[in-house]
Amino acid sequence: MFFAASIAEIIRLDNIFIVFETLFRVCCNALMAKWGRLLRVAAAACAVFAQVSEARTFSERYYKNISVGIDGGGKVRAVSPAGAGYWLLSPPKGEGLEILVSGADDSQPYLRFKCAGEPDGGILYSPDGKFGLSIPAPQPARGAGGKRPVGFFAEVPAYSELAQFRNLAHVPRGFLGKPGVYPRAEMSDASGGERSLKIDFGREVEIGRLAVRGAEGSAGGEILPRCKLEFPGAEAMPVSFKEEDGARVFDFPKRRVSGVKISFADSTASRRAARGIEVWGREVLPFEAFGEDGRKLPFESAAAALRRPRSKILNRWTWRMLEEIYPVESDWLMRDAGFDLSKLPEGGEERAKFFARLCRKALKSSGGGLEKSAESRLAANPSAEGAAKLYVEICSAARAEFISRMGGGRFVYVERYPIAPSFYGYTEGLSDARGECIFAPDSALCLLSVSEGGDISREVLLSDPDGTIRDPDVSYDGKKILFSWKKDAADDYHIYEMDFASRKIRQVTFGKCADIEPKYLPTGEIVFNSTRCEQATDCWVTEVSNLYIMRSDGSFMRRVGFDQVCTTYPTVTEDGNVVYTRWDYNDRGQTFPQALFSMKPDGSFQTELYGNKSWYPTVIGHARQVPGTGKFIAVLHGHHTAQRGKLAEIDPSKGRQENSGVELLAPRRKEKAVRIDCYGQHGEQFQYPFPLSEDLFLVTFEPAPSSNRSYPSPYGLYLMSPDGRRELLVSHPYLDCKQAVALAPRAVPKLEKSRLDYSKNTGTLFIRNIYFGDGVAGVKKGSIKKVRVVKIGYRRAPVGRMESENDEGGVKVGAMNCTPIALGGGAWDVKEILGEVDVAPDGSVYFEIPARTPVYFQPIDENGCAVTTMRSWTAMQPNEFYSCLGCHGDRDTPNPVPLNIAKGRKPEKLRPFYDVKGGFSFRKHIQPILDRHCVSCHNDRSKARIISADGAKKISVADLAPTKGEKWEELERKNAQNAVRAFSLLDYPVKNPQAKRFFNDAYYNLLQPRMSWGGPSYADFKNPLLNWPGAQSVPTLLPPYFRGSAKSGIMDMLRTGHGKAKLSREEIDKFAAWIDLYVPYAGDYYEDNAWSESEMKFYKYYEAKGRANEAEERHSLDLANAFGEQPR
Repeated sequence: MFFAASIAEIIRLDNIFIVFETLFRVCCNALMAKWGRLLRVAAAACAVFAQVSEARTFSERYYKNISVGIDGGGKVRAVSPAGAGYWLLSPPKGEGLEILVSGADDSQPYLRFKCAGEPDGGILYSPDGKFGLSIPAPQPARGAGGKRPVGFFAEVPAYSELAQFRNLAHVPRGFLGKPGVYPRAEMSDASGGERSLKIDFGREVEIGRLAVRGAEGSAGGEILPRCKLEFPGAEAMPVSFKEEDGARVFDFPKRRVSGVKISFADSTASRRAARGIEVWGREVLPFEAFGEDGRKLPFESAAAALRRPRSKILNRWTWRMLEEIYPVESDWLMRDAGFDLSKLPEGGEERAKFFARLCRKALKSSGGGLEKSAESRLAANPSAEGAAKLYVEICSAARAEFISRMGGGRFVYVERYPIAPSFYGYTEGLSDARGECIFAPDSALCLLSVSEGGDISREVLLSDPDGTIRDPDVSYDGKKILFSWKKDAADDYHIYEMDFASRKIRQVTFGKCADIEPKYLPTGEIVFNSTRCEQATDCWVTEVSNLYIMRSDGSFMRRVGFDQVCTTYPTVTEDGNVVYTRWDYNDRGQTFPQALFSMKPDGSFQTELYGNKSWYPTVIGHARQVPGTGKFIAVLHGHHTAQRGKLAEIDPSKGRQENSGVELLAPRRKEKAVRIDCYGQHGEQFQYPFPLSEDLFLVTFEPAPSSNRSYPSPYGLYLMSPDGRRELLVSHPYLDCKQAVALAPRAVPKLEKSRLDYSKNTGTLFIRNIYFGDGVAGVKKGSIKKVRVVKIGYRRAPVGRMESENDEGGVKVGAMNCTPIALGGGAWDVKEILGEVDVAPDGSVYFEIPARTPVYFQPIDENGCAVTTMRSWTAMQPNEFYSCLGCHGDRDTPNPVPLNIAKGRKPEKLRPFYDVKGGFSFRKHIQPILDRHCVSCHNDRSKARIISADGAKKISVADLAPTKGEKWEELERKNAQNAVRAFSLLDYPVKNPQAKRFFNDAYYNLLQPRMSWGGPSYADFKNPLLNWPGAQSVPTLLPPYFRGSAKSGIMDMLRTGHGKAKLSREEIDKFAAWIDLYVPYAGDYYEDNAWSESEMKFYKYYEAKGRANEAEERHSLDLANAFGEQPR
């Protein structure tokens, strides 16, 4: 077998080391943390282009696909790095590791690899970009007696490293390479007492030196007697060594080869000497960037001789090399020639014609008037380099003209790694994260300066190689900069402010939470996102961030967003309103949509701006107002994607749903309203647009295609126009340049004085006409008797899970519900009925609701059934007045009913819903009804109602949990004597191992779930006996009476009498409410839990954190009230 081992290892092991080929699954949740400084690589500069002069490793952004297994078999699992380019794992005692390193999107044929504890690293090659490596079992530390961590660095070499004259046969110690990893060596015996060493480089290289080190004891220079170099198809070359710098070297005319054979006389001395054999040379690279004198060659020289890549991996790698050395020019080339270089003409004449075509294309796209001059120059110098030089001149002139349109300016931006979490929202990198956590250190806060003449410079304002800086914003006077900063893995994101003139920095927020995305408000306050709410996402194991507002010194901090899951990227409009993305899925599917919302600068009037009842766009992210207009420029992307995608202009005046107000940009075009989860992840990718005008904007951009959540190339900061014309302004060798904002003063809008009053605890809502809107289309006036107000209760942490799915709307969507309070398809969250209020004869409703509380509304008919349900929520601020048009109409839909509250009419207070208090609980509020009326007949636990996973049979609750306990066994003996027995509606507890909760017989049998993941999971929400829209219901508006209690056959049975059961109106109303609340089982997250001691401790930890934050906030508000402080 061939191994990518050092020659010394080959001789010592005598070619008998066995590599285990199968892999075992390793569950590793290592966090990206600071683990020391990594090797540095060189970076080049470019005229009128701000490129980073310092250079660190390209590291993890290229090698994110690291899979690790244990010697011996099983599956393989991808693992996260413990630092930028560093992985630390703990295999079982006595076991080695099998590692598969693969470049993102087949982007890397080279790998710089180093095992921790070894003296040096080396560069490996794999033609398919997949590096199979075997690390032997580590020796336990003395006295440790157990596991010993294994660490390794996986990094990307730069062009300058590959171009160096170096030992191409060197492989770092500590591991063995599998077939397909190069260099590879094989020692063998030859005839006549000779030995030979074959070295296979795996690709064409240029070699010119043989060296031997560490050959002590050799006599008279005969370190390798009768040594010869043998090249394929050539005569053997005798070797004659000479002393140089402590080594024996042999220089020979440079040859391009893919391998070499070294033969020598066999002896003990020669074997010792062979351990130090080196073969020196350099890579045969796609282009030559530096001349013999070390100076960088002009782009036209490199482009004229550019080698055509023979594979997809070499194509992407060629672009990365070009971007490293010629960032601006390579972007021109990709723009005009496309990403695929496999059809690049070879040969001087054809290459010249190729660049001549690019010249004409560049002239046409830039609108230049140099056609005649260009044609004459092409005729005068028809060479490939001459045509390439003309192409550069044309593009340079167009670049200068385009950049001059900016009129100069200064911009603050950050350089940092991308993050690619499981879904659209961030994982906030908390030091005590609930589950998924991504922290990628190494970042800088930078200043980009553009002169009126187009000269560009970059200045680092703050650099942190061990932390992450993000989310810059500039004060209205242009003198201060806000940003978020996490200094290391043990720290959390906090908000800081820099005085630009002095560069002095002060910390604004503190605590064990993540405070991110701060923005200056025209009131002098700051709005930001924070995990202080201490919630977990319903459908995954991550934190939730909601919006907060505070004074500029961090005082009077109060939560203003009371949202189910994440809100992201607030920005402030010219009139002072805050625009942000809200993930919104109360009583509907979590994948669609993540819409655009807005609120006033005091947190009031939170309302949809675009797309909250749409399949399209899946997510609207990074939205900013286009200056002087009511339009917004944003990035459209998917749910299970990172925050990148397609650039779009959104004009709410043209419509607020689907594609009515959306046009894609760069180039401008209209797109059909599609229904795609991972939308916009193919082709060119955009992030963080900053509009300068309707015709010009800055944007983070990457033209090369990549797969979802993959960032094989750093994203640059571009100047761009809506038609797609672009120029790269600044890039970094391995970090993205993003989140640009102008460092300039801007006008402070005049605002009305806020009417909020934090000494109050309610807000007031006026519904003009409950019968207005598509949500109640066709509903007879007078049939809606009251409005029910329901509070949503959010979970603190993920414990247990439940699956749900739906294929309505032509798109199959599924989800995992963490800490579930219902079976799959039931309610996402705890539901609490706060009360009800009557509808006036004219259809208006005027009432008070608790402030700072997430609530939604249900119009209730004369039968106690919900006509429809809001499937979203609102949260009012203290003393806020809010008026809505009706039921589920867009905010600017014409309404014939004016806002006119009769003089003397006072808002009503909510009337309690019978005796129901706290979260609605099946066991507390429905089971007693069943116990009174049903269980005398419905007590047969052997009746099968649960559907098997394959749908082939049914399973009974007794199959899941046989009857045990004296009380229940006695009841079973008694019930067995009954002549008629139906399926069980008993309160017998049945543990659901997946949900980590006990549900009872009655709940299982009424919902008739399907088995999944080892327990009952998917409830049948379409069952005609008992149905509701389902937690995965479509995002678009549902018609009135779409499923629910009004459509459930069980309600007719209860009203007309089933058997001898005669229910009261209260009991019927409670049953209807339970169905219309999406059949919750638990009234709080602790009810009937089956948590372990550690799981209970886990949940209570975050609950204690949340309660402490709430207490601190109440104290802050009490102080503000005592001193008369109110929102401005």
